[in-house]
Amino acid sequence: MLIAGRPGVGKSAVMKHLAARVQRESCVLVLRRGRIIPGGWTAMAHTIGWAGSQVELFNELGAGGGAIVFVDNIDQIDDQGEWATVTDLLSQATRSRGWRVVATCGVESDDWKAKLPARVRTAGISGLVVGALSNEEKAELSSQNGALALILTDSHPAKGIAENLFYLSRMVELGVGEVAGIATELDLARLWWRYGGGRSEDDRRFARLKVLRALCAQVISNPSQAIFNVDSLDSTTAAELLRLESLREETKGASVTFRHDVLRDWTIGFQLHEDASLLAAQSMERPLPAVLARGLEIAARLALADDPTGQRWLALLAIVEREGSHGSWKRPVLLALPRSEDALT
Repeated sequence: MLIAGRPGVGKSAVMKHLAARVQRESCVLVLRRGRIIPGGWTAMAHTIGWAGSQVELFNELGAGGGAIVFVDNIDQIDDQGEWATVTDLLSQATRSRGWRVVATCGVESDDWKAKLPARVRTAGISGLVVGALSNEEKAELSSQNGALALILTDSHPAKGIAENLFYLSRMVELGVGEVAGIATELDLARLWWRYGGGRSEDDRRFARLKVLRALCAQVISNPSQAIFNVDSLDSTTAAELLRLESLREETKGASVTFRHDVLRDWTIGFQLHEDASLLAAQSMERPLPAVLARGLEIAARLALADDPTGQRWLALLAIVEREGSHGSWKRPVLLALPRSEDALT
């Protein structure tokens, strides 16, 4: 089953809730980009110390009444080594009695499905789409929290993006006064970036932005990297970003990651907007890594918003349209046009 939806609607939360309930009675195997043993089944078996076959492992794990493989953000797994392991595990899951597969994915593109094993593609994939908050859900949230009630009113300028759970949570953390002028995702992203991932425009924002840019540089140069070693970061600033929930601790005292994919996308967008040479330096012969796609779209939307002449947007388009570039690099830049309130006319 695929749990699909736009960024921030709560796909991973739905999957986590399901996994927690299922784990009480069944075996659960959870895979996530950056936390997958690369190299396929053979490498995984060696790493976990399993001497038997893959069939034997799946039969043993599923003997207690079924089991489920959960894959979070399957469409963002670009590393070939990680994907080899995912392919082997999904193939075996479809062959093993009692096993099921649940994965989360975005709704922007289905290109990633071509990488699925043929057995999985033909097995029949059901879907659950997680959408924006319904009127009933907004009414329930409003009845429990006064701050939510103010933001979720039909008259609030941010009504459109407030129907997204992640954006809503960020606005509540900022406070009603701070979000009075927010109407779009870009407005919210700009405020987050201006505050350096914090809650105000304090003197520490420069240090926080330095760490965010450093992490983003690693993502742009190596899109398959999802986890970052803390030894290369200023410890005080890293701890501050953890407290402010812009980062999340992956391994206690050793590594961190972005608190949410949306924050990673915003960081990539601002980084590319500030320095287009980072985009120009990319090798574009291969398809655009899924991890960079939305960040590139945000950079293009920022270019449209900040330059009424359209020249900054056209400059981005020229970079991704250069000779030898794979067509997928151009798609996010073009998508910025219908999704931006500042599109060229």
